Amino acid sequence: MEMNQNNVAVIGVGYANPSRNPAQSLGLDAVEAAKNAIADAGLEITDIDGLCCTTLQPYGNAGTIDGVNLVSPAWLGQALGTNDLKFSHTDHVFVGSSFITAVNAVAAGVADYCLVWRALTFPGAFVKGERYGQTSPTHAVGPSQFQYPYGY
Repeated sequence: MEMNQNNVAVIGVGYANPSRNPAQSLGLDAVEAAKNAIADAGLEITDIDGLCCTTLQPYGNAGTIDGVNLVSPAWLGQALGTNDLKFSHTDHVFVGSSFITAVNAVAAGVADYCLVWRALTFPGAFVKGERYGQTSPTHAVGPSQFQYPYGY
């Protein structure tokens, strides 16, 4: 049996301080979490040559401002200063498929170290009686305008 020379391993985990009332933007939380994961892996930011994420938020009318409502590979790459990217991918399904894409990129030799993240936020402060994912928007913006039922 032949050994696969492109074995893949998860080597670092990082997160930002989860909060219902964050003190900083979603983008800055993602940068903090990414730096923590890179440090946990024993790597430097300059080692990262692949970025994979999902920008999908689990509620409607989430907004489309990069670094505020979502964090794309382009935004995080620029914020981290990763200048030698070989691979980036944005998935619009769930973070599991972003992870699989990153594994395949490393296994195929397209990237050596691929950072995968999931940045979540809640639009505005929590209202008493509401749970995460429950919103009552008065209008639809971005892709939501094509997904909401009539009447908005």
